[in-house]
Amino acid sequence: MNTLYDIIGIPFGYLMSWIYNLVGNYGVAIILFTIVTKLIFFPVNYSTQKSSARMRLLNPKLEKLRKSYANNPTRLQEEQQKLYQQEGVNPMASCLPSFIQMFLIFGVIDVVYKPFTHILHLTKGVRESINTIASDIAVKAGGKAIQMSDLRCELRAMEQMSNPENSGKFESIGSDVMNQISELSSHFKLFGADLGK
Repeated sequence: MNTLYDIIGIPFGYLMSWIYNLVGNYGVAIILFTIVTKLIFFPVNYSTQKSSARMRLLNPKLEKLRKSYANNPTRLQEEQQKLYQQEGVNPMASCLPSFIQMFLIFGVIDVVYKPFTHILHLTKGVRESINTIASDIAVKAGGKAIQMSDLRCELRAMEQMSNPENSGKFESIGSDVMNQISELSSHFKLFGADLGK
C-alpha cells in the first residue's frame, strides 16, 4: 500500500514543495495545496455530481418500474435499461470519477504526511537513518517503535527531533540536514498549533 502512496505522491509532492517554497509555512502551504487539489478534482467532482443528480431525477420513474415489475426481476432489469437509454443516463457513470478521485487522494495524503520526502527531498537512506534514531528514542521512552511503513513515520520522527532533550542524538545525520529539518520544524505551525501532532 505504501508503494501506491509513493507513486501517486510524487507529482503532488513537487506541487506541495513549490507551494511551500513560495509561502514558507507548512500550514499555509497545506491550505493552498488543498485549494489547488480541489481545483484539480473539480472536473471529476462535477461529473460525479451531475450523474448523481440525473439519477435522483430518475428515482420516481424507477420506483414506478419496481412496483410494476416486482414479481419479474428480469423484466424489471430490461425496463430499467430502456429507461436509462431513453434518458441518456449511465448508472455507473459516477463510479469511475469517484474511483479516480479516491486514487488521487492517496497522493495527497502521502504529501501531507511526508515532509522529509516531499518538501526537503531527503534521500531514502537519510530518512531511514532519522527514523532508526527516532524509533530508538521512542522505544527507550516507553513508546511505540516508528516503522518506515507507518504513513506518519516522518511526522513522528520530526516530533522526536524537535524535542530539545534529543538534539544531540541526531548528530550523525549531519548539520546541513539538521538545519533543514530545524527550519522546516519552525514553519510547521499554524495559528500556534503544531501540525505534526
